Amino acid sequence: MDRFTLKQMGASISVLLLLSGCATATHKSVETEVVDAGQTMEEPGVKQSVKLAQITGELTYQDVLQKGDSINSLALDQGGEQVWLATHAGLYASADHGLWGAVADELEQADVKTIYFDPKKPKQVYIAGEKVCKVSKDGGKSWKRIEGGLPQGYDIQSLIGALTDKGTFLYAFVNREGVYESTDAGANWHLRFPIDSVEGYDLDYVPSEQKLYVLTQNELLSIDIHGGDWQVEWRESDSHIYSIAANKSTDTLYAASDKGILIKAGKEWTLLSSDLPEKLINISYGTADTPIIGIGESAQIYRYSQEKWKKWE
Repeated sequence: MDRFTLKQMGASISVLLLLSGCATATHKSVETEVVDAGQTMEEPGVKQSVKLAQITGELTYQDVLQKGDSINSLALDQGGEQVWLATHAGLYASADHGLWGAVADELEQADVKTIYFDPKKPKQVYIAGEKVCKVSKDGGKSWKRIEGGLPQGYDIQSLIGALTDKGTFLYAFVNREGVYESTDAGANWHLRFPIDSVEGYDLDYVPSEQKLYVLTQNELLSIDIHGGDWQVEWRESDSHIYSIAANKSTDTLYAASDKGILIKAGKEWTLLSSDLPEKLINISYGTADTPIIGIGESAQIYRYSQEKWKKWE
């Protein structure tokens, strides 16, 4: 079974559907409870130029989709105020009044696939993708390459951090290589957990288990960060999983699947929510108040808060 990803459907779904029905309003950003997944949003009026942190909001959501070509993943900042989007052509973030802005001009042509905010250092942001691996220590104003030890022509699908008593260790899944580890904030990488000839789609870490989880085309695998062998946690025959996200404070793992949002606490998987506004194909952990943020097939962004799904507007 072919894997269904945002990357695969970016050109055909992300732009066409949103240009017809997912316009972002230019009034002040608010949350609206989802009643009808097919409900369209207000058409944007005259663009404004506003700032939230260092991000200048001068783009509508349709502009981001056109410039970015396709959305690879998303992340919510530590304050729960900004959504950051990793796209095929750059990095974008939400601003005020329903607008969006490019985080940095130097990333305009970068194929960014993953974003990670260091919870211990809120202004420290990591991004990675196809032949790009960088860190910003000032909230996105300036960026530094951190690719020492990565293979030539690397393609990183997901990058996350694991908090240890020795600091934050970084892990990156490099397609057809395996999981690379860095213990010095990305200055140096080494292949820690090989998975030869396997293409990965997502990666996360559950602290209480001290396990990394890797989503491949057909399986969800896990491994102890201290060593050992890969273990199969979920097979394609059970259900199709599109994306995973770990809540580090409750040690739970979320999975967006064709059955809804699954949650793993300990050894058991249960259905957290089947009543979705639409099929979610990429999810990320947000905050305590907003544990899940995700993107649907139409490229609409949703957040899960107080046991309800709401559009991000």
